[in-house]
Amino acid sequence: MTAQALLALCAYPLAAAALFLIMPIRRAILAAYILGWMFLPQGRFPMVGVLPHLDRGLSIGIGIFGALCLLDLRRLAAFRPGLVDLPMAAVVITPLFSSISNQLGVYDGLSAVLYRGLIFAPPYLLGRLYFSDREGLRQLALAVLVAGIIYAPFCLIEARLSPQLHNWVYGGHQHQFSQVYRLGGWRPMAFLQHGLATAMWMAAATLTGAWLWSTGVLRRPLWVLMLVGVALTTLLCRSLGALFLLALGAAALTHARATGRGVVLGALLVVAPVYVSLRATNAWTGEDLIAALRAVAPEDRVQSVEFRLHNETLLADKAKERPLLGWAGWGRSQITSKRGNAETVTDGWWIIKFGQNGVVGLVAFLVATSLPVVMFVRRVPARLWSRPEVAPVAALAALCALYTIDNLLNAMLNPMAIMALGGLGGLLRGRGALRRLGVVRAGIPAPPGDGHPEVTPVPLAVTPAAAAAARRRDGGPPLAPGAVAPGRGAEEEWTR
Repeated sequence: MTAQALLALCAYPLAAAALFLIMPIRRAILAAYILGWMFLPQGRFPMVGVLPHLDRGLSIGIGIFGALCLLDLRRLAAFRPGLVDLPMAAVVITPLFSSISNQLGVYDGLSAVLYRGLIFAPPYLLGRLYFSDREGLRQLALAVLVAGIIYAPFCLIEARLSPQLHNWVYGGHQHQFSQVYRLGGWRPMAFLQHGLATAMWMAAATLTGAWLWSTGVLRRPLWVLMLVGVALTTLLCRSLGALFLLALGAAALTHARATGRGVVLGALLVVAPVYVSLRATNAWTGEDLIAALRAVAPEDRVQSVEFRLHNETLLADKAKERPLLGWAGWGRSQITSKRGNAETVTDGWWIIKFGQNGVVGLVAFLVATSLPVVMFVRRVPARLWSRPEVAPVAALAALCALYTIDNLLNAMLNPMAIMALGGLGGLLRGRGALRRLGVVRAGIPAPPGDGHPEVTPVPLAVTPAAAAAARRRDGGPPLAPGAVAPGRGAEEEWTR
């Protein structure tokens, strides 16, 4: 790691904490996480002893949670996990039992838990604590769009000049340069770990922005112009997988709006468990998929998918030697040569979890990344998804479903998706999900063929005490006696 990269990682906690002095708490959290994730360097700086390696995730977490401990410690201390949090807790804790079952010791297991916790726990906890209501998820959805708008110029620069920004700023490329030329042009990476991660980042912004605009959440013409720019940038990212997932997400939301049914989004949730079950048992080899792709896709893209499937087969066979809790860490789940060199490549999150933590870890991961979206599909009637008060939540649910599919072939974390999982789980837990969304059941019989009763939107009654509490939570100044809290739309809030 170069000196400038280390300096950026060490200095960012202070910069992130400073955002809390000039922004409301929710917006400061989003700005600190998004800016850090988009622009901090790739790589890790090894620390001595038991300290975790310093990387962008740790740097962001130190800044945000350090500021929250000073400004909002009461909320952090008041958090009580519920049943909806058990799958994510299992994702974090399972490595301990994997290490013990492989005779690697408790110390190794606790180190693995710490490492896994630093990946998943910070964004998930922030989602549960600060974005588990309708307003919080609306701000999170808008942040996904704004992140794409901010990143678009950097992607366009690299689409023209080749991926060089990380090299110019931090003194090195974050990935093999041989993989950045695709489909007749340069595939941008900007400061993310791979061009595929950048493409999914931009595809998420495009889908979210298009849905928010089509449902009336965003109305100003300026949003349309910026959304067109984000969409064109997504095309120039040259990732067929990201474009395919974007089309699936758009189809799911559009179908729900047209028919009042969420079957398409529900079907997307089935893809990951079905795929994992077929591939882990070798019941499906993928040869027919390769044959179909050769008819429509360039040969280099077909070879990429074929390479991934071949490695999955080898790694799944190795994982089944220790099926329950896996091989734990240290590359033990890999197939190695006599000299100890890895002969396989792990691309997807699912095969990593299966190899390291067995069926237990794999099931926990699938449930953690799918359960909040399942709750949304079951508890919120699809006819409501296009209403402005529900549309941001629907967009985030669709994004989480798409990232679950993307994790089948890639292992590229998106903290906004994990934060959305925490927010969705907090919003939809227990009873009263529709009331927390601002709608209540009116008891009117549903039309034939619809399993949900009619739902009527209701304005949220805000008392002076509730308004004051909300402003304290969001970091705003207190209202003067007798004043009324101003109402701001999405455009006003993000374009002040």
